Amino acid sequence: MPTDKPRTKYLRRLPLPYATALRLRDAGIAVQAVVAYQDAGFGGAALSASATVQRLVAECQGAQTPAIRAATTEQPFTARQREIISLAGRGLSNKEIADRLTMSIRSVEGHLFRASQRVGTNSREELISILRGI
Repeated sequence: MPTDKPRTKYLRRLPLPYATALRLRDAGIAVQAVVAYQDAGFGGAALSASATVQRLVAECQGAQTPAIRAATTEQPFTARQREIISLAGRGLSNKEIADRLTMSIRSVEGHLFRASQRVGTNSREELISILRGI
């Protein structure tokens, strides 16, 4: 995302808490772009959006949100594991996830099990919390 000069001038005139809040909001939007680009397989665009997140965080004196932490921390999960954990986080059962992704229930269970082993958790809730960066 290119820097918008008039917006930058406007932000400099705002009291610091307001300017920081607007930059954090923009960083959150950039985080969503990072995730979308990664999921779509656009690595270069994801790196560019990630650089924007880092720049905005630096302008906020390092302020963080859970979404920013999750995007700037390397995730230990594969793309498929992230997809399955995300669906589990929406409250779907293993059967519902399997139906939606056209795979067997056993495959869903296997992905969740291997994801749990990677991060040393014992529960579905812990996996969801790790994925969300909480």
